[in-house]
Amino acid sequence: MNQAEAQLTMVFLTKHPLAGARVLESLSPEKTANVLTPIPAQVLAQTLQHLLPNRRFAILQYMPEELALDILTHMTPSSAFKTLQFANQTWRAGFLAKMDVRQSASILKAFSYIEGSAGRFANPDVLTLTGDRTVSDVIQWIQSQKDHTTHEVYVVDRHQKLLGCVSVQELLIADLDDSLKKIAKPAEQTLSSNWSLEEIFTSSLWLTKHTLPVVEADHIFLGVISYSSLLSIQLSKQRATLEITEQASALNPARTPNTNGKSLPHFITPTTSPYTFDQKQQHPDTDHSA
Repeated sequence: MNQAEAQLTMVFLTKHPLAGARVLESLSPEKTANVLTPIPAQVLAQTLQHLLPNRRFAILQYMPEELALDILTHMTPSSAFKTLQFANQTWRAGFLAKMDVRQSASILKAFSYIEGSAGRFANPDVLTLTGDRTVSDVIQWIQSQKDHTTHEVYVVDRHQKLLGCVSVQELLIADLDDSLKKIAKPAEQTLSSNWSLEEIFTSSLWLTKHTLPVVEADHIFLGVISYSSLLSIQLSKQRATLEITEQASALNPARTPNTNGKSLPHFITPTTSPYTFDQKQQHPDTDHSA
């Protein structure tokens, strides 16, 4: 790929990451890696997060190690975690050792939760500050982060326990000397870290919220889950199920399950699936992403 082609590809992926991902699905992992290698890691991270995790990992294996690491560090912790699930222990440990301490800690913590639980899906890449910070401090920090979009600040104590949250609108009308603890609204609507995907998706809490904090039993704040990220997970599951069904049909047509033209329920995933759920970053749920 010459410089002009690389520049054109970069512009397209920057403006249309989802459409770019759909195009890349038609290429082999090796060819995809060759096409993408000249593109900046930040742009690639946004595009690759729209692919299934096993596909992302296959592409990264064909890239130079330094670029692959850079791409992972620009992904949301959730997407990076799901990608590394397909790596062997040695490869995974090597990458985690080279990552930023905060991000590697988030990924390692995610591995400790049960597959399919809220703890696995929680996105920690949100603005989280201790209650002793002043409104003035927070506003200055938000203004300095021009590349990030912030809608809410999650307020915790020194032990990471969730005290509440403050919207940007509330910050703008508060006294500049007030502490976050003073103005934070208690986070009464939360998701438990051990809830299953089905419990999360069917919760009535989504009737009034589009993003919910995830906490452990002692109210330790883990991150957030947005409703848009749940929809992305559902889409990934349906795509994975369809792919497996098509593969099974091609290998053994006589034994392909008869669904009478209906799709499988969203909470049923074949046990032989090589895929895991995916979460969009970005944020969308970063969200600041899923």
